[in-house]
Amino acid sequence: MLPVFVAFLLSGVSSTMLGPLLPLLGRRLELGDGGSGAMITALFGGAAVGAIACGRVLERWGYRRMLCTGYGLVGVGAAMMAAPSTAAVAMGILLIGFGLGLVIPASNLLVAETSGERSASRLNLLNVCGGSGAVAGPPAVAWLRDAYGLAGVAGMMGMMAVVCAVVLFRTVPAAHPRTGERGESRRRFQWTVAILLFLYVGAETTLSGWLPTMAMRRAGAHSGMEALPLSAYWGAMMAGRGLAAVLLRRYTVARLMRVLLVGAPVAAATLALGSTTLGIAICAALAGLFFGPVFPNAISVLQAAFPAEARRLGPPVFAAASAGGAIVPWVAGWMSASTNDVRVILGPAVACLIVMAPVWSSVRRQAGLRG
Repeated sequence: MLPVFVAFLLSGVSSTMLGPLLPLLGRRLELGDGGSGAMITALFGGAAVGAIACGRVLERWGYRRMLCTGYGLVGVGAAMMAAPSTAAVAMGILLIGFGLGLVIPASNLLVAETSGERSASRLNLLNVCGGSGAVAGPPAVAWLRDAYGLAGVAGMMGMMAVVCAVVLFRTVPAAHPRTGERGESRRRFQWTVAILLFLYVGAETTLSGWLPTMAMRRAGAHSGMEALPLSAYWGAMMAGRGLAAVLLRRYTVARLMRVLLVGAPVAAATLALGSTTLGIAICAALAGLFFGPVFPNAISVLQAAFPAEARRLGPPVFAAASAGGAIVPWVAGWMSASTNDVRVILGPAVACLIVMAPVWSSVRRQAGLRG
């Protein structure tokens, strides 16, 4: 199982690398805020389609084939980002997203399935690995971008993806999942969790996609310093997930989620106050600390409620999450372009986080959680 955790580092890098690349892509391809938002939409739209495909074929393919195919597509898409045309770059980003749509559900469901009662803690640890990649990714990508251009970023990402695919092919068993009975209550619960994660990933991705641009426009950050708030954000998310893995030994998922969903919108709103790179980074870290455990905790609740059907119920939930990552940042980019104030992007993110509270209450009731 260790190779699955290590390879998941690349999912974090792939999910956040657009942040430091968007300013360069925007200038080179003359995208504007709307076009930059569309690139984020391509990444997470591809992930949504990939997650739907994962749900369709996971039972036939098994985890090994799904993971290897996903990382392979990430490598192909990364190579295409060095292309000179907007269409080719967009297609490459779409392929990266599609690959992540296969990798992220398969990795989370595999860990949840094999962890038993420790699924919440181990899912938080898996996403600590993803968060580690997200933390290391922006400064590494920014350095490669400045030193070697897009070709350097594309080559390194492609090579890492191929290595992940080869190692997982040799280590992950080619087991096929088993599923249980379908039911109306299961579908209702599935869609409630899907709405929760649509809102969450929409907010998370809006911040991660636009933080470097916010640092450049609000604080004049440059020469790689624009990646500092994004690294602080993902570093705090990783710390939050690690802390949650410890706290869940004493507190219930329901109690922890109640605290997170109160703190997250408040922390995200403080980003509007940041006017220096350091100030924006501190506010981003505060937001990341509350954001971090939400996603793995929600997946653990899905697994615990219907363990025999999690492999079938899970991929559509991940698809909805990716759809949130595709739609909400695009809306935020459109609003920013309309007002010429990058802080406007915070509005959709905070709104999503506020709506999450009643949706989580519904999830908790349907799952029978106490605390």
